[in-house]
Amino acid sequence: GNDAADNEAIVYIRNANVEMYYSVISGNTSNKGTIFNDINGELLLVNCTITGNTASDNQGGALFSGVDSYSKVFNSILYNNVGDEINRSGGGIDIFLL
Repeated sequence: GNDAADNEAIVYIRNANVEMYYSVISGNTSNKGTIFNDINGELLLVNCTITGNTASDNQGGALFSGVDSYSKVFNSILYNNVGDEINRSGGGIDIFLL
């Protein structure tokens, strides 16, 4: 895994659209969210697994959705992460199980 504890996240999204398909993110340490979707970010996760990660500030062990961001999660596993699995601070999150 990777260690981004001095920075925000393993994956940081700001003013961008990011799509992730069939991806595994595991065994990482970050300050705030393994995936941090920040201001004006749009995230699409499809058939992904996010597990075994640590958010040292206990916010968004798997996913943190910040101000004016929007995340869609389809048929994905967010499990066994340290810190809230999902944390929403002004952003929107939709989760779909197909």
